[in-house]
Amino acid sequence: MAEAKVVEPGKGKKTMTIVLIVVVVALVLVVALGVVAFLLLRSPATEQYDESSASQSEGGHKKKAKKKAEHEMPPVYEKLQTITANLSSEEEDMVVQTEIVLEVADPETQAELKNILPKVQAETIKLIRSKAPAEVRTVAGTDKLAGEIRDNINQMLHVDSKDEGVLSVNFTTFIMQ
Repeated sequence: MAEAKVVEPGKGKKTMTIVLIVVVVALVLVVALGVVAFLLLRSPATEQYDESSASQSEGGHKKKAKKKAEHEMPPVYEKLQTITANLSSEEEDMVVQTEIVLEVADPETQAELKNILPKVQAETIKLIRSKAPAEVRTVAGTDKLAGEIRDNINQMLHVDSKDEGVLSVNFTTFIMQ
């Protein structure tokens, strides 16, 4: 005859509850790992997509994406020879001795600059000699002179954008006597 199993009340429910809890916890862990993996793998791809879509949406200008990559590179500097020049003034005789370090956009610009370095130095001396002592005594005056030097050099390099060519002119010494 058929024997009937005697099931203790609640024992089957406990087993079913434990199995259900284990399955839910495993499912939560799988989903959490999936989200973490998605976020870790998605970040670099999204940045590349954003840069390429931004350059394509701007009419194919890839210079901005290139400039972003270049700004992550260490700065490139080119030092001019020490410049000594008389300042133009009828009231007083003044001499300026200065050392200038140019920050350039990239190594290619640095190579172009080295090719025309004698001309750059000659034009810089002419520009400094055209200044009166009062014009370059103040910080604002030297900042204005630095901007003029940068503009002159960028003209020689045939550069129109401020993000190309010479980015800044830095006076490492500036002595007036």
